[in-house]
Amino acid sequence: MSVSVRISDELGEEIKIIKPSDLSLNKTVETILKLALRSLKNETGDNEESDENFPEKIKRISESMTADFKNQNQDFENETAENEGCIFLNANLDYEKFEERFLKIENMLEKISDAVLKSESSNQDFNNTDCRSDIYTNKVEASERMYNLSKMTYVAPSSLPTDSRAWRAVRWHIDYENEIGYLFKWGVSKLAMFDTQEKKIMVISDEMLEVWYEFDGGLSDMMTECEKRIVQKFYHREPDWFLEGLQYLSSTDRQTLYEKQDIINNERLKKGLKKYASWRY
Repeated sequence: MSVSVRISDELGEEIKIIKPSDLSLNKTVETILKLALRSLKNETGDNEESDENFPEKIKRISESMTADFKNQNQDFENETAENEGCIFLNANLDYEKFEERFLKIENMLEKISDAVLKSESSNQDFNNTDCRSDIYTNKVEASERMYNLSKMTYVAPSSLPTDSRAWRAVRWHIDYENEIGYLFKWGVSKLAMFDTQEKKIMVISDEMLEVWYEFDGGLSDMMTECEKRIVQKFYHREPDWFLEGLQYLSSTDRQTLYEKQDIINNERLKKGLKKYASWRY
């Protein structure tokens, strides 16, 4: 279950300043909130019977943090004055100290964010996760229902990364009437699909084959599940057809990809299973 929270443009711009280049804005905000909650719990403890209300707690913690910051600055000024035999700090040294602290905070956020991403990726429980071991034996058949092209609505994904041109080009095409959705890159490369009535989702394989799985959930649940699996499968591991588009690959590279598709489908036919569908340029 996820909850949407609206923030001001001013706060959003400030967060973008400290956001790591390879992390989405949503994930950065989530990480900052986790750190803030952890600080709040550490300050207040687990005593829920306290008479102190929430605004009073925030005010007390804020005052404590401000006092700590002033003490750190005073310690730094005293140390600098003692070492250099100065009474007053040079303005440039003060600015450099601020930059140094800013970089430490940014590096800390980046390390924490990476740890959060790895932890969530390894701990998420995916049913029938698409991997090399089951692509040959998966028995879920493709959805046979048709969508209404005239009633398609274009929707931006809510949880995909936006740190590269390849990922920014991904959009949902949703038929809300039939509750069918397609996740396309540049409107050409199909990455995922869902059908709520048939309770199935499709996640494209490394070989650009449409692999289907059973999944029970509403429209938003299926969109979220598809996005999670796409990120787990391709983020920082994007094949050439994902980065450049199948139509822009050389004929040799496309033929190599098609041969891999044929090998998998031929093995499936030997096991009495249906071929996976694929789009060829």
